Amino acid sequence: MTTDEQYKQIMAEIGQRAVAAMPGESFEAFDKFLSQFYAQGPDDLMASDPDTLFAVASSLWTMAETRTAGKPSIKIFNPRGGKTGWSSKHTVIQIVNDDMPFLVDSITGCLAVTQQHRIHMMHHPILKVRRDDKGKRLDGSTGGVEVTESYMFIEIDAQSDKTVLKEIEDILLQTLGDVRASVLDWKAMLAKIDETVASLTVNPPPIDQEDVDETIRLLRWLGADHFTFLGFREYRFDGNPAEFDFNRVDGSGLGILRDPERNVLRDKQGLTPMSPEIRHFLSAPDPLIITKANVKSTVHRQSHMDYIGVKIFNAEGVAIGERRFVGLFTSLSYRKFATDVPIVRGKVANIMQRSQYAPRSYAAKALAHILENFPRDELFQVSEDWLFETAVGILQLTERPRPRAFVRPDRFERFVSAMVFVPRDNYHSGLRQAVADILCRSYNGEVSVYYANLSEESLARWHFIIRTFPGDVRRPDVEEINNMIAEAAQGWVDRLHAELMAHHGEEFGSKLHHQYKNRFTVAYREAFTPAQAAYDVLKLEDVSGLDDVRVDFYRHLGDGNDRYRLKIYHGTQLIALSNCMPILENMGFKVLSEHSYEVHGKPTSYIHDFALDRSSGSPFSLERVKPLVEQLFVRVWHGAVENDGFNELVITSAMGWDEIVILRAYGKYLRQLGMGYTPDYIADAMVENAEISAQLVALFKVQFDPAYDAANRDTMAENIVTDIRSLMDAVNSIDHDRILRAYRNVIRATIRTNFYQPGVVAGEDERAVAFKIRSRQVDEMPLPKPFAEIWVYSPRVE
Repeated sequence: MTTDEQYKQIMAEIGQRAVAAMPGESFEAFDKFLSQFYAQGPDDLMASDPDTLFAVASSLWTMAETRTAGKPSIKIFNPRGGKTGWSSKHTVIQIVNDDMPFLVDSITGCLAVTQQHRIHMMHHPILKVRRDDKGKRLDGSTGGVEVTESYMFIEIDAQSDKTVLKEIEDILLQTLGDVRASVLDWKAMLAKIDETVASLTVNPPPIDQEDVDETIRLLRWLGADHFTFLGFREYRFDGNPAEFDFNRVDGSGLGILRDPERNVLRDKQGLTPMSPEIRHFLSAPDPLIITKANVKSTVHRQSHMDYIGVKIFNAEGVAIGERRFVGLFTSLSYRKFATDVPIVRGKVANIMQRSQYAPRSYAAKALAHILENFPRDELFQVSEDWLFETAVGILQLTERPRPRAFVRPDRFERFVSAMVFVPRDNYHSGLRQAVADILCRSYNGEVSVYYANLSEESLARWHFIIRTFPGDVRRPDVEEINNMIAEAAQGWVDRLHAELMAHHGEEFGSKLHHQYKNRFTVAYREAFTPAQAAYDVLKLEDVSGLDDVRVDFYRHLGDGNDRYRLKIYHGTQLIALSNCMPILENMGFKVLSEHSYEVHGKPTSYIHDFALDRSSGSPFSLERVKPLVEQLFVRVWHGAVENDGFNELVITSAMGWDEIVILRAYGKYLRQLGMGYTPDYIADAMVENAEISAQLVALFKVQFDPAYDAANRDTMAENIVTDIRSLMDAVNSIDHDRILRAYRNVIRATIRTNFYQPGVVAGEDERAVAFKIRSRQVDEMPLPKPFAEIWVYSPRVE
């Protein structure tokens, strides 16, 4: 079925429901209304079922039966079945009004921008109806007066609060009132332009005639569809311009300024008819000012209105008043070449002359292009000196694209205008928000509006207007702002490059960056900073062999003392959790979570990031145990060290993997001699008495480590034994006491070991770790029958 056939079928079904619900004469009029109302229905509305479409049209038809001439009708409700005839999860707004320009964009701007309600549906056909002198709709084709009306059907996010619904209605009525006033007084405001031109011609200001003529040309240019006039008011004043009384001319208001209490300027006390900027203007010789009003337009576009003030002079050339126009520059004005716009063209010509570039040179053409694409509002408002410095600065950016802001604080502290350029590749909404935050913090303001400009050129631009508060505006260093923006504009990949170069120099850092810049996934980039990635790159570079791993034991700044993290790097494949978790658990950690990241490339590498918990924490700093944990994990992974409960000593006693081997080996020996405790129980005794375990290792070292002076070994050993005796007084478990004493005795009874021979403990030698122990009594505890050379531990033997 074609789209046209589907449409006809839907309309027929709606008509069937209308026939059943309405008498003959009413149906004929309603059927005509239906054909107009749904003539260009949006796809999402026409996707509704016929019952809903009939109910929507019937609701608007009934609402529009009577309407007071010159006033809008508004109905806001929540269709939830029942009398409405249909249900919707949204709030519905129905508006019937005289058709006029700016209705749709003004209403959508009011709802979406001013009140920040999300619009889910908007249907706005224009219909012709006949009404009598009381505003009642006449269903026939004769009688009354034919009027063209705008019908709006809008759905927004659901609102159930009656106060909110009333606020929506009030702001819509105000907006529609502003639209009506602006449209009705449009010709009258154009006439005020002609009147102002005539006034300047008859009573010119005391300035060069060429400047007067250019001002007149600009006013005529504005009236030639280059300015949307929204309001006008006239003021008169007497006396010293710095102190004069400023009085509005009663009855002079037009458009949105019909209301004599409505103002568009602001000072420290709030909205006012006279701001410090305008008082300064009226005291200066210039006949005209173009600036921004302090309030946003409710008509057409939701942006700050443009303010055009023109002085009124008497026959002696003395300023006696002001004609004030407010509105918005039209899209046509932005399409005009800057060299064709009065007043602006003079600034552009002067800047091109000041640059001293050859007329047909690349620099001259580039500068002309910059001025042509400069925000038109800024061209009217900025000084020629500021424009020259800024345009030349932008030209320099085109030669070497980089982030930079050109900031213009308003001298009366009302706002800050900032044009921010970034390389096109860095342009994204996240950066825009970051830049806005920097500007707001720097000037203690808030974003009033921003305009984005993205083209095929190497530079993208944001133009921010930051609203500030007179008397409370900071004066930051612009270079510091640029440094912060440059840092924010650096992409993740750029910062990775900087980190790699900072650690490895430009040549090797750039080489690593070239190899890894496109290998990290989006998920990885969101989880880790470039500095962390630079560290991970080194770990990945260090992985060798098909089953080699590297690890990083670390902690995030926000982690508590009982939280740790461990990354495992593998060069070729994902690691099964069943291979990792027993190792970590035997070290005394509880695994809270694990995230794996694929590092694309040939071969593809993998990073596993574990979040670990140890409720009792560790008595040692992370810096102390970090290398010990990393070395132990890798040794266990490769099978060079056993995976058992002794490994928890790395956390409780800050023991290296080789020191743990000593206690594990003696535990095996004691089991060979017939000690009835299980290996796990012996390990638990060592872990729970961590300080004694450390002293036992120290005792072994002073007896056999070649680094100690042989002459002092016995003295140092006896001192350690004394310390162990003292510590054992606090051991509560009889079994633990027995195990610890056995350890002490057997270590003291050892007379020889191959532990310190090169390659034995490291697993590079085929020999096992061995001790030679003699039978003797130590602390009145006899040892069992001695062995001459006793094998006690070999990581290669299963």
